[in-house]
Amino acid sequence: MKATISDAGSIPAASIKVKNNRFKEKTKKLEREILTLYYAFKDVEVPWYSKVFLGMVIVYALNPIDIIPDFIPAIGYLDDVIIISAAVYVSYKMIPKKILDRCRIKASENQASGLAISSISSASLRGNS
Repeated sequence: MKATISDAGSIPAASIKVKNNRFKEKTKKLEREILTLYYAFKDVEVPWYSKVFLGMVIVYALNPIDIIPDFIPAIGYLDDVIIISAAVYVSYKMIPKKILDRCRIKASENQASGLAISSISSASLRGNS
C-alpha cells in the first residue's frame, strides 16, 4: 500500500489517546509530589535547614528574576527546569525518608479524595495551615 500525502499528515486517534493518558498520569504524579513537598514543609519533624532550602526553591520558582532570562529562546526556560528539578531532588535527599513517606501517603490520600493544590493554595492565601 502506498502512503499518500493525506495519510502522512494524519495521526491515529489511539496514539493521541495514549499520549493524553501519559500526560494525565505525569500531571497527577507532579501534583502528588508538589503536595508531598508542601506537607513536608509544614511537618514539625522536618529539619529547619530543609525548610529553609525548600523556601528558597519556592522563591526561586516564583521569582520573575532568573539566572538566564526567559526571553532567550529555549535556554531561558531550560535553566528553570534544570535548577528547579535539581533543587527538588536535593530537597528529597534532605528530608528523612520516614517523614517523606508519611507526607507522600497524606498527599495521595488528599489527591484521591479531591483535595488538591487548589484547596491548599486557597488555604495558604487565607493564612490557614
